[in-house]
Amino acid sequence: MSVAVGKFTWLSRLKRHWKRLVPLMLASCGLALAAPTDGGMCDRIHMHPRWKLEKWQSGVPHPSGLTAELRHALGFAPDETEEWDGNLCLNAGITVLINLLCGTGSPTAYSNANAQLKVGDSSTAAVATQTDMQAGTNYLAVAMNSGYPSVSGQTATWQATFGSAQANFAWNEGGVQNGSGAVSGSVVMLNRKVQSLGTKASGSTWTLTLAITWS
Repeated sequence: MSVAVGKFTWLSRLKRHWKRLVPLMLASCGLALAAPTDGGMCDRIHMHPRWKLEKWQSGVPHPSGLTAELRHALGFAPDETEEWDGNLCLNAGITVLINLLCGTGSPTAYSNANAQLKVGDSSTAAVATQTDMQAGTNYLAVAMNSGYPSVSGQTATWQATFGSAQANFAWNEGGVQNGSGAVSGSVVMLNRKVQSLGTKASGSTWTLTLAITWS
């Protein structure tokens, strides 16, 4: 009988205080509840980015000018592979996605003809108001490999190969933009991720892949 009473008391207290307990539990995990703007429930679109960098280093015999898939098919495995999660979707990039969704304005899609993966050597923390890589001099955007971006279910994947003479500097940041050259009114960076990936040397070939799953 005492156990039942104790259980009832515990549940009663939990029911009375759950509105205070849930935010505290989320805060302990670095999370927070979104405040409803319409007096009801909120819904969110989650963006889960997964990055992969395959490195074929200088001084190691391997074919040049091939995508990562062809290198693997020919039996030339990368000398090193790194994978990591996360990025920050930039405000300007979000605006492009909204315009593409609504068919408004003149946004440029992050397609095979337009998209480029860009890297730089700045380790400045990512902020949503940024519009480009933060590197002053050492940065480079490279066009898509054949067949990219690809879409499978709710995942979009971009991939680009940086050849032996390209982007030979420390890689500390990356993102995808929807055009070549410098960011401008029509060329917009979708996201930015700060991650120390080592220094690319002349003669090496690095293939960068970004997969974003939406849910």
